[in-house]
Amino acid sequence: MKKILSKFRQPKQTKPISNNYLNFFKTFFIILRDFSQWSTIAGFNHIFGSSNILIVLFWIIVTGICVFIGIYQAFQLTSVYFLYPVNTELIPYYKEITFPAITICERSPFINNRKNKYLNKIVDAFSSETNYPWGLYDIDDNDNYKPISDLFHFWLGIYSNELLTDDNINYKWSEYIISCYFNRNKCEEKNFKTIKLPSFGTCFTLNHLGEWKVARSGNDYSLKLTFKINEDNTLPYFYSNGALMYIHSYLEYPFFDLDPIFLSPGNDISIGLSFETTSRLPHPYGTCIPKDNSKLKGTDNFYNGMYQNEKCIRSCIQRKIIENCKCYFAGYAISNEFSSIPSCSEYIDTNESERSNILQCIKKHIYPTLNTTDINYFLNTTSDCTCYDVCERTFYYYSCSYGKYPSSTFIPTECKHSTIIDAREKNISVPYLYTQKDCLSYFSKNTISLEIFFEKLSYVANVEYADYALIQLFYDLVGVLGFWIGISLITFFEIFIFFGALIGNSIKSLSKASKEPIKTREVRKNVHDNIKNDMDNLRKYPPRKDLYDQAAEMDKMPPIQEG
Repeated sequence: MKKILSKFRQPKQTKPISNNYLNFFKTFFIILRDFSQWSTIAGFNHIFGSSNILIVLFWIIVTGICVFIGIYQAFQLTSVYFLYPVNTELIPYYKEITFPAITICERSPFINNRKNKYLNKIVDAFSSETNYPWGLYDIDDNDNYKPISDLFHFWLGIYSNELLTDDNINYKWSEYIISCYFNRNKCEEKNFKTIKLPSFGTCFTLNHLGEWKVARSGNDYSLKLTFKINEDNTLPYFYSNGALMYIHSYLEYPFFDLDPIFLSPGNDISIGLSFETTSRLPHPYGTCIPKDNSKLKGTDNFYNGMYQNEKCIRSCIQRKIIENCKCYFAGYAISNEFSSIPSCSEYIDTNESERSNILQCIKKHIYPTLNTTDINYFLNTTSDCTCYDVCERTFYYYSCSYGKYPSSTFIPTECKHSTIIDAREKNISVPYLYTQKDCLSYFSKNTISLEIFFEKLSYVANVEYADYALIQLFYDLVGVLGFWIGISLITFFEIFIFFGALIGNSIKSLSKASKEPIKTREVRKNVHDNIKNDMDNLRKYPPRKDLYDQAAEMDKMPPIQEG
């Protein structure tokens, strides 16, 4: 039966294997063995330096443990680097500095002369204690009550387009400035710039070009400015009369509602300045962005000019107001891309019944909703807006001192008898009677004398730097790997040469090898024979003195044999 079945049994076919595999394996082993003899990697030459299997296993275990610990510590160091830790260094400086820009506005933004119908509408609406469409609620209504002065200021912002373009109600500052000197030199016309600010009216900025420099501290090297304010025809619902001042970099936009300085009339005000700068690291160390970074293209800036975080936030709020309220808030800047969108004042004029809804819509985008336990924002500028702070900023600090102006012994030039007589004879209009007493009384109620100087020119720069730099990571990695497995800079070149030789010789062997197929059993036998011959030759004729086999030519001790 077996003989019959054997006739139908097919002989087992052996899969032909190319000599390429044999040549590749042989080449790899030879190069690896050679690499172990001249490589500086600790432990590697021990593994190939003995024929004793116990010694080989010992060094495999030791080398494996060292490699594991070295790689683990290298991973920890790399993890610390990718946390991008930073540190701050305080660097003192003393050098010539640029004087800041000074922007001044009237406390009452517009002249209340009844010549603008929109301003009249606002004033008349506020004459009533309660006017719900305008947002005037009883003080007992805690959920909706807002101080009248703030709400009045808010409506001035909504009607900014109609108010700022009317010359009849805007101040002409050239008529109000009495004298101006910087570093004892008279101010020039180019040093002044008129600027129209929503809710604050027509203002002026000194040193808007940043040309003024300061090389000495003290009030002898200061800005001295004397100007009048309009006490008559001021708007109601403001707590005080006077002017507002904002100190800022000449490149920055003056956001008065952030940190204004109130200047009261009849005072000689001396302001001493100091400042500091910050220089932070951009991504990936922080969230700030350089002024010329490409990230600026992804942020809103309807105000144009230099990027500021506040510009971005208000532009983002404006965009959300347009999306949800179907009109734009004139108190904030607007982009040309929304030229077809009406202002909220225009929308209200055509839909008076929507006044209260528009007011509530804008307010919830700007102001938080107050609850008993929490403050809720309809628009969260940190999550709903893509706005970053700039990496380099300048912060100004000031201290103020006040004195009476004019003093009892000082008579301004305008109040001298000769000046008053000359003005009367030439019929020059003055806001007081042609007497010295009335002139001095007017100056004490409507004039501000201002002096601004640097208390010191030394300042501190807060410079942020990487606490764990890339070069330090490289040094630490080399140190750790060098300690555990003996890796150095030379080792990287050795590894590079090893892989280069392996790839080159493998390609050469594979391209020249015979394509004649051979049996698997023959391949195994050939591989074993070749490896055995190579190992015997290595023991008999070692290429150099190593840890376990001595010199090959003469007076050598017998190599360690297998037990």
